[in-house]
Amino acid sequence: MQKLFGEEGEHDFAALDKLIPHPVYDRDHWVSVLNPSESTFESIKPLLHDLHAIAMKRVERRKTPSDGDA
Repeated sequence: MQKLFGEEGEHDFAALDKLIPHPVYDRDHWVSVLNPSESTFESIKPLLHDLHAIAMKRVERRKTPSDGDA
């Protein structure tokens, strides 16, 4: 998260069209954008794609039985 937002500090959680840490779930690496413009949405699409891929890998790992399961 530090790559996206720098050092922890004050964020305007009512700001529109700005990528910010989620006000509640930031510790879980969630982000928030209120009312994103088309250009903001386009700029975060790669981030959404990467995060979706990470989530899908986690799901697949949970589906695969571990070596001790049989």
